[in-house]
Amino acid sequence: MLELKRVSKSYGEQNVLKDISMYVKKGEVVGIVGLNGAGKSTLMRSISGATKVDCGSICLEGKNLNKKVKNKVSFLSTSYNLYGELSVKENLEIFRKIYGATDREYNDVIRKLDIGSFLEKSVSSLSTGMRKRAEIASVTMHDFSLLLLDEPTNGLDIEAKEVVINYINSISKASNAIIVTSHNTKDIERLCNRIYVLREGCIVKDTTVGEMIGEAEDNNKMWMITVKDDIGVREIIRVNHLKRRVVGENVEILVRDSEKKQVVNQL
Repeated sequence: MLELKRVSKSYGEQNVLKDISMYVKKGEVVGIVGLNGAGKSTLMRSISGATKVDCGSICLEGKNLNKKVKNKVSFLSTSYNLYGELSVKENLEIFRKIYGATDREYNDVIRKLDIGSFLEKSVSSLSTGMRKRAEIASVTMHDFSLLLLDEPTNGLDIEAKEVVINYINSISKASNAIIVTSHNTKDIERLCNRIYVLREGCIVKDTTVGEMIGEAEDNNKMWMITVKDDIGVREIIRVNHLKRRVVGENVEILVRDSEKKQVVNQL
């Protein structure tokens, strides 16, 4: 459905995206995980067509991004998406007309995101959670081919986050695709089928949620290594910042699974 081939983007001398290739199939919810500054927002803006890339191609349903194809893409950016001086209801009415949403679709999104109680409030007066739910409603009240959600759970309290995550899961269909960015892997695990890890503008991993959870569990395994205590052993413990306990003439060293091989080789 969506395919990126060798996409790059720079701002001056800063290379923000470097040779990005990825794909998303219909029916998938794909996560893009990375630290702040990894290039997630620039990648999402590039896919939406809001940012022009320097080189590479972005195709949706086999066609290069153009005005006709862009109309099938719905995008929630991290910047403000609503008019602050207008009420939530007035904002949603604007987007309803833009997207041609039906009465059923309009009422459905209000109910599922639980925003009926603050429809008459101005957007500028809303809490972060209320505003985020209203923003998500504005871009999802219609049928879309591709939905881009940039950090949709960022800054939300537990209750608001539950509403948003459950809603995103409810609108995933076999006929559409959703891309979600986040630096919170726990939220991504609950939303996505597959994950791209972005680091310093490069995709360093394409994995499934199951594989990612398995790797995390392996990295949390702990090992106890027992060796004879001496000056050399203490130096290895100090350099690697390891936890240890002296037992008689021996020392017990606690290491993570990911550290075991390195520490054993040093010992």
